[in-house]
Amino acid sequence: MKKSIGFFFFFFLLASILCGCVAGILVPARTLMAQPLPTSTPLVISTALPAPEFTLLAVGDIMLGRRIYKNIQKRGSEEYPFGKVKEVLSTGDLLFGNLEAPFCKKGTKPISLTKEVLLRAPVEAAPILGRAGFNMVSLANNHSLDYGQVGLETTLKVLDQQQITAIGVYKRKEKKQTPFYLEQKGIRFVFLAYSSVSPALFDDHQIDLVVAPSYLPEVKRSIQEASTKSDFVIVSFHWGIEDQNNPTEAQIKMAHAAVDAGAALVIGHHPHVLQGVEIYKQGIIFYSLGNFVFDIQREATWQSVILKVVFQKNGIENYKLIPVVLEEGQPQLAEGDRKAAILKKIYEYSLPLNSISE
Repeated sequence: MKKSIGFFFFFFLLASILCGCVAGILVPARTLMAQPLPTSTPLVISTALPAPEFTLLAVGDIMLGRRIYKNIQKRGSEEYPFGKVKEVLSTGDLLFGNLEAPFCKKGTKPISLTKEVLLRAPVEAAPILGRAGFNMVSLANNHSLDYGQVGLETTLKVLDQQQITAIGVYKRKEKKQTPFYLEQKGIRFVFLAYSSVSPALFDDHQIDLVVAPSYLPEVKRSIQEASTKSDFVIVSFHWGIEDQNNPTEAQIKMAHAAVDAGAALVIGHHPHVLQGVEIYKQGIIFYSLGNFVFDIQREATWQSVILKVVFQKNGIENYKLIPVVLEEGQPQLAEGDRKAAILKKIYEYSLPLNSISE
């Protein structure tokens, strides 16, 4: 099957970025045909009202513990960690990210003493997410149960206090996650989140809370059902291999199945580094947005993006990738050579994902 003309436009814009012609990746998602420019443009006065637009901002992995929280205490939460990107984060109708560490009270015991990496953040850090403007986070990841049911219950409680919606977890008796339905500006959305990276005690029936596993038949059924009740289904996946810039075959298979089932937008996390963008049929897949706030000491994990997607009732109007760099775990807008380097990498990672086949 041939890729649509949307891919060719996507390719053209990415190439333009390398030449410095475009300030960021801004891709109209509708089919565009090249037209010769007239020597003069007739004046047309339209009384039609512009179609309502809904803007989603999405970021990568957020971890507010360890060195990050120590820096918060030293530098103050107004400046750190979101202070340098606060203006950009305020430009959307909904701000979404992957919360990589549960909020825990002092003394909360880890679920396992043998797990190599255990993540948590103090409950005092939760209001920082709220003040930064986050409306929604995914808890479908391999660290949400690091501190057991107590840690996850505390996380859900403090997020609720900040009026932040948590997706990707559910009570065991419910059998599966309940999709989150949102209607704004006359546009209906459904949000779902899954983890392909199993958290501790994924199948321990003594724990009442479950992180939603990416069991493919269930993923497809839930998306198909959600698509009948919404204009757009948005799915977050925690998947892939850490530090790998190319998605695995399993990621690609899952992403394509999600779009085939009715997802319009797929957002990926977990590799801690950037991966490519794929336009597949009527869906757009962002395989990994990288880290957004994290203290990992590997330089490749310090490059990230803020994803901005504009929706109208009848389709995705455009999307933009805003390059970000992390310094001491803090995101700030990339400029100059650092910005160009991030965009170049996304271009290179995206090329093999958008190859044309008959």
